[in-house]
Amino acid sequence: MESTIYKLENTPLVSGHTAVTRNATIASTGSDVTYPRGTVFGRVTATRKLKKWDPAAADGSETIVWIAGLSVTVPAAGDIKATGYIHGAFYRNALDFGAATAEQIDDAVWAMSANGMYVD
Repeated sequence: MESTIYKLENTPLVSGHTAVTRNATIASTGSDVTYPRGTVFGRVTATRKLKKWDPAAADGSETIVWIAGLSVTVPAAGDIKATGYIHGAFYRNALDFGAATAEQIDDAVWAMSANGMYVD
């Protein structure tokens, strides 16, 4: 797996800490889906593919491991490779946690720090 280290300053997503990116495969949902920059993803254990974070899941996608670095559209008929963040400090209000509750988001933010993702 290829990782790249970037020092990004004063961006709306990254917050003053060296960010590390990784290319990963986002699984298709069967319909075209566009995920905005800052969307958080988990990694499904069985497929090793990313899926939008789902705090109620039990397939691996309940743990945030990747943040979309740019907006990405996943086609209905196939997966797509994209580049996102796996380490760094991020502005909380720039992250897309979907329809999660405040409590789920708070729990996720704490868990993200164990993976080297720090949320301001």
